[in-house]
Amino acid sequence: MSTWGVVLAMISNVCFSCRPYFTQRLQTNYTKSKKGGTMDDVVVFFYVSIIASTFIFPFVLCIEGSYIHASFVSYSSSSYGSDVLKSSLTFAIYQFSQLKVMS
Repeated sequence: MSTWGVVLAMISNVCFSCRPYFTQRLQTNYTKSKKGGTMDDVVVFFYVSIIASTFIFPFVLCIEGSYIHASFVSYSSSSYGSDVLKSSLTFAIYQFSQLKVMS
C-alpha cells in the first residue's frame, strides 16, 4: 500500500460522496434554465460523465502522461486505437447498465 494509493482512495471517496449533491445542483440549474423542464436519468448520466471527463483529463496527463506515450509507441497505431475504443465502449456500457439497474 502506497501513500499515493491511500490519498487517491480518499479523494475518490470524497468525490463519490459529493456526486449526489452536484447532481442535484445540476438538475436545479437545468430546471431554472429550461423554465421548468426536467432531466431524465440518461441526461443526468451524460452530463455527469462529460463533466467528470473534463476534470479528470488534466490529472491523467500529469500522472500517467509518460506511460501513455510509452504504450502508444510500443503498440501499432491501429491496435492501440481499437484497444482504446473497445475499452471506452465497454466502460460506457457498464456505466449505462449500472445506471439503469440502480434507478
